Amino acid sequence: MEWLTEDPFWVIIGLVFVAVCSIILAFNGGGKIFGIAAGAFVACAIATFIIEQSIETDREAVTAAVYNLADAVERNDLDDAISFLDPDQEQVIQRVRAEMPTYEFRGCNVSAFRGLTINEDGTALVDFVVTVSVNARRMGYDVPVARREVVLKFRQTAAGWKVYDYRHFDPADRPRQLGL
Repeated sequence: MEWLTEDPFWVIIGLVFVAVCSIILAFNGGGKIFGIAAGAFVACAIATFIIEQSIETDREAVTAAVYNLADAVERNDLDDAISFLDPDQEQVIQRVRAEMPTYEFRGCNVSAFRGLTINEDGTALVDFVVTVSVNARRMGYDVPVARREVVLKFRQTAAGWKVYDYRHFDPADRPRQLGL
């Protein structure tokens, strides 16, 4: 059902195309039935769009959480960033509390998703590259632009998708970090 709930672009284009063809046939002597068919295809295209907009899939929820977390990091909002973490994972929360204040972020943009897997057990693994502009407070220097690969492990909770573990590293170090 991803074709309907996540990206129905080609379905809508196909329905509109068939509707236009039906209108052309109706005006070229095909009869009233083609006009009715055109209306039905347009109605189906509109219904498909409404369905897609009204349903948020797990993939869309996890993707939104990644972008919202990146926004919290860019704003240097530690409390907001921690709100995306699983509250049962105290060790992860303490790691974020220790890491994040050592940097002053001036930019944090998700630049490329390398993978997003939603598992049947209510977990998700997200692998993406982020581009950051940061000042390392403890070392006193600016890093104008740095690329980091981030791997987040999400768990679906009553409060939504929460991060229960994470890693970040230089993308050039990917094979060693991922055990490849």
